[in-house]
Order: sequence, then structure tokens, then C-alpha cells
Amino acid sequence: MRKHQPVVDRGRWKPSPQHRRENESRNNGQAAQSAVDADSSSIIAAQAALDNFNGTSVSDLQAAQSAVDSDRAGLTAAQAAFDKHQPDVVVGSSRGGAVAMNITSGGARLVLLYPAWKKYGTTSLVKPRTVIL
Repeated sequence: MRKHQPVVDRGRWKPSPQHRRENESRNNGQAAQSAVDADSSSIIAAQAALDNFNGTSVSDLQAAQSAVDSDRAGLTAAQAAFDKHQPDVVVGSSRGGAVAMNITSGGARLVLLYPAWKKYGTTSLVKPRTVIL
């Protein structure tokens, strides 16, 4: 039997132990390369984000962080209110429309008046039967 010759058992093909080890090694190498590629992409994205902050003052960075914290707080408060009252309809205007788009609202319908979804929140899709004015 040659070094990499597969073994046939009852009409089914079985790789030899050596062939199996080589496949496992190749798969591990591919997984490691995928991890390296993902890390490289993360590093590139982080560097791009840092480049955007060049020349930015500390007070501007603090203001940006404050805005992010404020958005999170608003979303948390809206979700808590929704969970407590379980309304059938959620109405939101401008920033409130973006918040309404980002809460978990179950079967409640959404009515959005000029939602500022490009500026606030992380979603740009709405569920079926949402009314946008």
C-alpha cells in the first residue's frame, strides 16, 4: 500500500491515517489564516478610525462619547418604557423615530414621523406594517 492510498472498507472510501492528519493540518492552517485575515481587517479598520480623529481635540472626543452615551441611555429608557406598558402602537418623530426603530417592539405597530435613522441608531430597516410619514 502506498503512503497516501485510501483504504476501502465494505465499498466505502476511507482516508488513510496519514491522509487524515494532512487534511486536519491543512484545515487548521486555513482556520489560522482566516483568523489572521480577520485580525488584519480589524487593525486596518481601527487605524482608519484613528486617522479620522487626527487633529481632533479632547473636548470634541468627549462630546462625541457623551452623545453615544446619551443615545444608549435614550434607547435603554425607551425599551424599559415599552416593556413596562406594552403599547399596541409606538409613535416616534425625528430622533424618537430612530429610537422606535431600534427598540424591540414585538407586535406593536410603528408610526414614524421623519425618522432620523441616518443620524441615530444602528438599523435602517423597519418591520412590516410600519407607517412612515
